[in-house]
Amino acid sequence: MNRVLLAGLATRDAAAMDILIGMTWRNLECITLERQLSSSMTLDLPAQDAAARACRICVVDLAGLGLRNYSARAESRLLEFLAERPAVLLFRGDGNGWLDSTLARSSSALHEFVSVPYKTSAIRKALDSARAAAGIGNRSDSQQYRTKAARPETVSAPAWKRALAFKSTRDKSDARLTPLDKSGLEPVFQTFPELRDQRQLRFISQLLLSSDAQLLKVGKVIKILLHPAEGWLATTQSLAKLRRLQNHPVVATSVETSPVPNDQVESVARECFGKDYPRFQLPLDLVVWELASEAVSELNLTRYNNIGFQLTCLPNLAHIEQVRPIDIQLSVICARVPQTIDSLISAFDRNKPDVLRFVALSLAAGLARTWPAGGQEALNGVATPKAGPAKSSDQHGFFRSLLDKLLN
Repeated sequence: MNRVLLAGLATRDAAAMDILIGMTWRNLECITLERQLSSSMTLDLPAQDAAARACRICVVDLAGLGLRNYSARAESRLLEFLAERPAVLLFRGDGNGWLDSTLARSSSALHEFVSVPYKTSAIRKALDSARAAAGIGNRSDSQQYRTKAARPETVSAPAWKRALAFKSTRDKSDARLTPLDKSGLEPVFQTFPELRDQRQLRFISQLLLSSDAQLLKVGKVIKILLHPAEGWLATTQSLAKLRRLQNHPVVATSVETSPVPNDQVESVARECFGKDYPRFQLPLDLVVWELASEAVSELNLTRYNNIGFQLTCLPNLAHIEQVRPIDIQLSVICARVPQTIDSLISAFDRNKPDVLRFVALSLAAGLARTWPAGGQEALNGVATPKAGPAKSSDQHGFFRSLLDKLLN
């Protein structure tokens, strides 16, 4: 796997760039170096570990490296940092002298300057050149994506949502089937005690009572076959109907549950749903996320116990019906490094309800590991996401719109 080093970008910008690169080139993955302050409390070049030095391409924000203004010394420090690697260099305004430097005037494709704010076409073109200069691809590899991005973007769906749909079309399977943790909703209740008495969550609890396969019957018609070990459930009911079902006041107390031996799961599935039962299968984590989202949608989550928190598996973002831009951003950040709820709220102080909602849904869906906030992971250092500067939204385009959504 070839790696791209992201350096000097604000945490939110790096998350968006990571998404763009991952969606466009499957053979590229990103390593991020957080912004670093010098002893004089100004932005400075971050130290590179072995993984960072091994990256074949760099995407750097000149301002984020403390190199906003050009000088011979700034150029020397930048070249030393890049170590002859192809780079996409992000600048602001008129470039503060960088566009008049030998790096910009050179006919070599080693250094590509891109103005901020930028469009997806500019970023992809610059990365295409960097890939070619690094010898890890040619321009034709991503030509189809540039062609699509160049079309007039007069569509009704927001670009960040089209990004998820675009990514899902490139996945080999329609959705992941992820086994849920055996603890069910208990991590949710321990973190958010106020949710323990919520009636709407009792139906979800029925789905997670056992790690063994089971058949749930609601009334005489509705059947739900659960296989938590393989991370799926099968039902003829749509997600919309399941959401309505959980809101019924007597459903949680009227569910009949029957264990199903593992060697009989397929025969029971065929009996309930016919030989084409796989088409009635849904990822269990996706169903739980959607049902829990419905259950907490009208609640104002305020009480919580601070915990250490890290995603072990990304949510099914391309398939969640009401995914929000901040869900994408938090997914990327929480998958990278351990966090605490307090550190996330501190970084996203204007979005506290969204942060708490994301944590609650991730725990319900079994997608995260937790530990006491003062535990060993906290002692090892929990990275606190840093809020990026506000961006103007006067530029349009696929990536610009995605980035605007992530930042606002």
